[in-house]
Amino acid sequence: MLDVFAEPSISLRNLPLGVFRIYGLSYAGALNNSKGQNVGSFIFSNSCFELSDNYLSVIKTDPDGAKVALPDGNTRTFVCGNLPDVSSRELITNTTSPALYTFLLTDDQNKILQILPAAKVDFTGLPTGEYRIWGLSYIGTLTAEIGKIATGKLSTSCSDLSDNFIRATVYLLDAGQISSAGIDTTTTICLNDPVTTFRAFVLSSNGQEKQRFIVTDLDNRILALSGDAMINFRNLPGEYNRVWGATYIGNIQAKVGDLLFATTFADSCYSITKQAITIRKRNPEGGRLTLSDGSTDQLLCFTAGVPQIKIVSTTGTGGDNYVYLLTDRLNNVVSLFPNNGQYNLGDLPAGEYHVFGLSYTGKISFSVGTNVRTGRFSDQCFEFSQNFITFTKSVNDGGRIQFADRGTRKVLCGVSKDSTLMISTSTLLVQNYVYLVTDTFNQIVSISTSNQVRILGEQEGYFRIWGLGYSGELLAKAGENATTAALSSQCWDLSDNLVQVIKRSVECRAIEFERPQCCLDLFWTK
Repeated sequence: MLDVFAEPSISLRNLPLGVFRIYGLSYAGALNNSKGQNVGSFIFSNSCFELSDNYLSVIKTDPDGAKVALPDGNTRTFVCGNLPDVSSRELITNTTSPALYTFLLTDDQNKILQILPAAKVDFTGLPTGEYRIWGLSYIGTLTAEIGKIATGKLSTSCSDLSDNFIRATVYLLDAGQISSAGIDTTTTICLNDPVTTFRAFVLSSNGQEKQRFIVTDLDNRILALSGDAMINFRNLPGEYNRVWGATYIGNIQAKVGDLLFATTFADSCYSITKQAITIRKRNPEGGRLTLSDGSTDQLLCFTAGVPQIKIVSTTGTGGDNYVYLLTDRLNNVVSLFPNNGQYNLGDLPAGEYHVFGLSYTGKISFSVGTNVRTGRFSDQCFEFSQNFITFTKSVNDGGRIQFADRGTRKVLCGVSKDSTLMISTSTLLVQNYVYLVTDTFNQIVSISTSNQVRILGEQEGYFRIWGLGYSGELLAKAGENATTAALSSQCWDLSDNLVQVIKRSVECRAIEFERPQCCLDLFWTK
């Protein structure tokens, strides 16, 4: 017992700091002196008495904010606000006051940001900046408010801020988004092009932290760490790679071979982009071309308008698609053919043509007339075959021939002198053209390079004249068979018909009545 009060107004002014209890006492008779006695066993009156069933607890204290610290005793910390696993801190105080105690999180100007419900602060999501954690010892009801300055009276009774604060530097790193020459999240690398195996990357982060670009496989295993935004993918393994961006403080701990998201990337704060750029690597190979018979050049003889089909095969690989391009002799594209490799040159003029194989990815992007040596043929990767097939198209037409009078048979009576006959052909092709004079067995007697064909000598008999359109070198010779021999080094075509000449040693006019049959026309066959 410390004191007895007869009035309901009680002053604790002279009491020391501590915890006290106030009981009510109902009694009869006179009170006994109770100071220093135990309330539970003392007889308070010389008559009847009874203590109240309960008591009031009174705490008399001076609030003491004392000092605050982290569990390891430090009062300075660096926090990664974007990493939830490491963005909180436990708090301690050395106060011995029995008063109520809480912690306040403020900015560097002591404006209250959070009133912490426990001895722990979570910095997740707070912007980069300097923060303070104060301790607050108080009695009564807390009057501190978020947004107000932590100073002065902060409770309805009395309060005391800690003598110090914990300084927290928060880094809310955000690597942002990674991009490479556009908005696409997938880009194709052409390994056959030394220039395009490089790609430049950009992070949208506007912070001042250090940056790294991380190349992984599709399992996110680290293949390379690059401080340079320009990366060469030529020697990196895998058909597909991913590129991530990272911003960080401190030193990188991750290394090649680590799983990116299963390791601590840096010894301080870091942020990795949520999405990656996928790198699709392609190495189209045009291969080598051959015709179905293994050759790489072919002479195509077109006679009477008959087209010839040739089939080309390739060893090309590595691209998503393969097509064949037909060019002129200067390698300017004439047309594009599908990848079955079948060529019909029937509609093209005579001349030399080349066929190239094209292995490519993406979309074809060229036009007729583009040169295969200088043009760009795909919006992604492409490569031409290492060689080309040469087609030499020769169009020859012997046409139909006739004499100047449009006839096809003539009888020449009297062979004492050479006979010259004017012959014309129906062909309009620009080509080499000669006339062959043969006997009835088609053995060549003479060759005329002019349409004024001469039947030489005094020999009488039956002769045939053929037209011959040809390319290359003329091989026809007297004594050879015009219908079976090779008449040129390239292509040729005999006329569709022949004209017949009959030479007689007599004068037709002198024998008209005696032997008119000498001047009769004779039938012939080709």
